[in-house]
Amino acid sequence: MKTIKYIAIVAALTLATGMTSCKSDEENNAKPSNETLVVEGGNKQIVMEAGDEMMSLNINADCAWTVDSIIAGEFGDDDFFIQPMRGYGNGTLVIITEQNKEVFGRKASFILKTDGGLKQKVTIQQTSGDPIMSISDRSLEYDPIPTSAQTLTVTTNNAWTASLPTGVSWVHLDKTSGSTTTDINVTVDEIMDDVARTTYITFLYGGSSARVKVTQQPKTNIWLSVDRNELYFSANEWNDDPNIPDWEKEQWEHEQYQMVNVTSNANWRVYIPSSASSWVWAEPSQGTGNGEFRVMCSPWSQSVGNRLTSVIVVAGTQSPKQCDILVQQDTNGSGGDEPQPQPVYSLTVGDLTSMYVSNSSADFRFSFVSNQPVGEYGLVYDMGNSQPTVDNAEKVVKGQGATSGAVLVSLNDLHPHHTYYVRAFVTGNNGVQYSPNVVTITTSSSELEPGESDNPDPTLAPRQ
Repeated sequence: MKTIKYIAIVAALTLATGMTSCKSDEENNAKPSNETLVVEGGNKQIVMEAGDEMMSLNINADCAWTVDSIIAGEFGDDDFFIQPMRGYGNGTLVIITEQNKEVFGRKASFILKTDGGLKQKVTIQQTSGDPIMSISDRSLEYDPIPTSAQTLTVTTNNAWTASLPTGVSWVHLDKTSGSTTTDINVTVDEIMDDVARTTYITFLYGGSSARVKVTQQPKTNIWLSVDRNELYFSANEWNDDPNIPDWEKEQWEHEQYQMVNVTSNANWRVYIPSSASSWVWAEPSQGTGNGEFRVMCSPWSQSVGNRLTSVIVVAGTQSPKQCDILVQQDTNGSGGDEPQPQPVYSLTVGDLTSMYVSNSSADFRFSFVSNQPVGEYGLVYDMGNSQPTVDNAEKVVKGQGATSGAVLVSLNDLHPHHTYYVRAFVTGNNGVQYSPNVVTITTSSSELEPGESDNPDPTLAPRQ
């Protein structure tokens, strides 16, 4: 840089010498009646780019002129030079400085005046360096029930915007744009699950970007209860209930419904076994905190036999809380105030669902309902037999003696990178009954990080 400045100054001095030596003493001493002094086409605001170290300014004059009253400003006296300082007639001024690597632009000025008293102020403004941004924190962490906002201080030399991923509504920013140093207050909603959640705030400035990670710790004290453990439906209830408005009778003309109140401090979901999904519905199928849902039942026109199933309400995923509601429907026209005794033994096993698969273990869920206590229930599995039974496959017993349940079962000590066939079983008075479906899983070849597991059910978080 010093070499460049020296060469530029020498060149400028040589230019200035040539301009003054071409005039006689008489011409130099003469006072023109009308002086002309124009800098760079009349522009008095000169802009230098951040990366420029030298700039030439053309001067159109018919008289002697002098550079005066230099104010280096943000450049500093040691980093702003003008040559030559004096000349006559048309000429060139050379501005010499360093590249601007600061966050903000900088400005300097000087006066160009003639011997006859004509003056012109020239301002040199050098733009800021490349777009840069500094953020006070790159990671924010919140408790399950946050008590206050956290502040991000953003410093940049360029306009910026901040945004959250589509669908993320639990994080709130009080500012989403700016152009200078700005404080942003970041708040989050209370978490309603037992799994931590994470997202990112993305800052865009110039052609660059930066991210801030936002994490909220999970709830550890999830609780769940319902006010109904059994729902009884009959054909008479729909027509006789005076509390059902006429417009709802028209809307649900061929259905019955009963309300279930939920008390919880978390998100909850309602599951219907697939074996009963053609005649039982729940609306809404999920909620948050205290709420309610209706269980609806389509008509049952058979002359004998009742229908049984269970509605399962679950809150949490790591250590889920669960409530089972037995649903019983009489044959058409046989309903009364109390459930009728079952003349025939009944056992229904719902579909088996895969919840989590790793290299050595897997989790499954199924439900069953019976009008009498059952024997053992659990899973059977095998690597070579696509129709496993209690007689030809490995067996895992989860429990015994219940009349209904939504069952969570784990298979452990599996071989990595192998395929298994899995089926649920329940031993009843009439023998062993199996889930309508067989689930096929393939264990992974190596241990996966939490959150990267093979998880067939996207509504369930991976086990950690």
